[in-house]
Amino acid sequence: YIGDDFTSEECVEHMMVHGMSLYKNLIKPETAKSLRDWVIEKNKNLKDKDAIGVIENENRWSFGIGANDHPTVATALNEITTHEKFRSALETIAGDNPALIEMTAITAGYGAADQFWHPDVVSMGSPAKFVRNFVPSYALFLTLQDTTSEMGATEVCPGTYMCGNEDASDTCENFGFQVSGKNNLWKTGDAILMNQQSFHRGAAHVDPHAPNRVVFIITFSPRPMVRGETRALGQGGSYSLRWDMWGHTLKDLENAPSVMVQPWTTLRALGLYKPKNADWGWDLITQHSSRCINENTGYENHNDFLDMIRIPSFLRVDFTERMSYTDFFESSIIKWFGLAIRINVAVIVFYGTLFGIFGILTVILSIRSQHYSSLAKGTFYGIISTVLRLTVLYSIIAASAYYAKYKISESVWAKEIKNGTYYTSPFVGIHKDETLLKRKPVVVTKDDVLVTDRFNAKVLHSLTDTLDYHPGNMKLGAVVKGAASMFKYLNSEDKSRLVKRITNDVLLEDTRFSVMNDDATWVAMTLTESEEYVSKELYLQGNPLISSLNKEAEFLLSFYRYGNLKSSIMARKFGPEIIHSLSDKIFSGQAKLTLMSNNKVVTKVWALKDFNLFRIGTLRRKERGINTTINSLSKGLLSTNHDRNKLSLLSISTPDFEKSLEEGDEVEGQYNMIHNEWYKGKIIKIYQGAQMDVEYLDGEIDFLGASNVVRFQPYQPGEILEVTGLKNYGNRFVKAEVLYIIPEGKDLVVRILDDRSTHVVGEAGVRRFY
Repeated sequence: YIGDDFTSEECVEHMMVHGMSLYKNLIKPETAKSLRDWVIEKNKNLKDKDAIGVIENENRWSFGIGANDHPTVATALNEITTHEKFRSALETIAGDNPALIEMTAITAGYGAADQFWHPDVVSMGSPAKFVRNFVPSYALFLTLQDTTSEMGATEVCPGTYMCGNEDASDTCENFGFQVSGKNNLWKTGDAILMNQQSFHRGAAHVDPHAPNRVVFIITFSPRPMVRGETRALGQGGSYSLRWDMWGHTLKDLENAPSVMVQPWTTLRALGLYKPKNADWGWDLITQHSSRCINENTGYENHNDFLDMIRIPSFLRVDFTERMSYTDFFESSIIKWFGLAIRINVAVIVFYGTLFGIFGILTVILSIRSQHYSSLAKGTFYGIISTVLRLTVLYSIIAASAYYAKYKISESVWAKEIKNGTYYTSPFVGIHKDETLLKRKPVVVTKDDVLVTDRFNAKVLHSLTDTLDYHPGNMKLGAVVKGAASMFKYLNSEDKSRLVKRITNDVLLEDTRFSVMNDDATWVAMTLTESEEYVSKELYLQGNPLISSLNKEAEFLLSFYRYGNLKSSIMARKFGPEIIHSLSDKIFSGQAKLTLMSNNKVVTKVWALKDFNLFRIGTLRRKERGINTTINSLSKGLLSTNHDRNKLSLLSISTPDFEKSLEEGDEVEGQYNMIHNEWYKGKIIKIYQGAQMDVEYLDGEIDFLGASNVVRFQPYQPGEILEVTGLKNYGNRFVKAEVLYIIPEGKDLVVRILDDRSTHVVGEAGVRRFY
């Protein structure tokens, strides 16, 4: 959960690591009770047309909620949106004033069954995989009563928002848990903010004596870009939002009683009007259109969709099997135009008929009274006034139509349609790098180091750092962070050796450096490219200012490559040239900036001597002492300076760990988190999220997660271990059997399995393997 002392940055780190975070006391208990009572009462009178289907729908009820359906709804929204820690974190994660895309309540009564494990956004429509095609979304699940596991507290599976496959059910069955936790209580007013790509499920309600479980759900996403938007809402989600709530944002929810009222909500939802100081959310027409064209959940049959939004039959054109969207819209416009013409003719005929009847009556009355002059005069003025009325009426209509057409044609929306940039693929028309396209594709594993420029955009907000939380990138990042502080002080030869050693250590772990080509396929980087990438990371990690400049340069280059102006001469030629020129000046002397240009890794020359001449072995404990320079570096590689929030995707054992282990406890740590080498040590510091510093017996400190530590169990006679420091064996580890434990000492008598020789070895020279 999010602690009271968490900063906004730490909240983001927590979200990026786990894909979900628990916030406490988002609304007051009395507000939660009042809102729950209203939802329960609403469920009793829920009509089929207002009900929203959910997975395992029996004994579950759901419906869309309006911000002002009841005063307690507006109160709850105000308390949520003004919660300082939550709002700050949400706007850091999803951007300033994120858009509202879902507001509903789900009630589960006794007898509701387990749902299957699922994400709300499917893999093929996931922003984690297609970051420039779909926007991320974050659902807030807020419990309105104390909820136990027997009442069906939501089950979650942290870290699965990074899963690329459609089904992570097996993983979730083993590692998922209910939000009620070990204390078996999800407290009233507490809420879990979850990336909708995360796997979760509603658990069964099995307690006949417990009340119904009610969860209030609000989902947010980044607002659409004013210009050059290429993304749609992620696929798979139901986005249970009442039609007139579309187009609104977080700030609107804060002031719902004054802002989210009719007729303004309707105009906002249709994308027609918003106050000057407000921001556009995702309007009804845009999101419905994009979901139709992508055949999203509930939109597979277009005629069913037309029924759903209740377009009357005289205004609609039914889809046929071979009809394109262009045909559909053209046919609809022709039908609407024809209807408008018929209405216009009917109005004119009706008006003319009335005028004729009035004229005939006037003539008759004038003849009877023999006022012929007044008859002629009246008839003349009648014709003139009729013509004037019609002229004024049609002038108003024509002026309004012209003004509307002018305003629409001058809007960003219309201009982007005209120039072909509105919701077009960001990858159309880019210059492709044939070198990467010719390489064979690779299947990405969790241990690979991934490199791409597709996440380099400020509008992606926290998603710009997505790859930093891929397991392979996290492992490399931890090593780079430990080594970077001394990298800038090394001479060129030692820099080269360090780079090669780190790169080789990664490659020897059956890991690749992979880059995404222009067909969105991952391909392996060459050894030279891999070393250049490690070099860049080491240099930038040790130079924060230059790292910030590099990030801004990457954003600019990515905009030139994928942005709405990518076809301009500035984006294709002059912009990148200027950025690279500035890079040369900033990085002159020691090293120059590595940037992505045309999706090819282009690296300016690094001042590293003999960079490609040799490869060296991995940084493992058994190699310590071979070379004094590299030995000193290895101390830095695995220091306590690692980023403690980036080293675990699934810290699901946190509650057990924090209760069972304390600082000072003797443990065995998995060296560097990746080797099957477990050394005795003690915990010297525990951080938030079940991560800690472990000091081994030889004085080295390792930064580990809960899954990399076990409580130390005394060595036993007959146990097979690996030992080092023996005569005739040097620093090499060999397998040996424990014969005897010397009382009150730290030594063991062991017998080497290979030659059956007997030795005495200290605990510092012993390690286990599993």
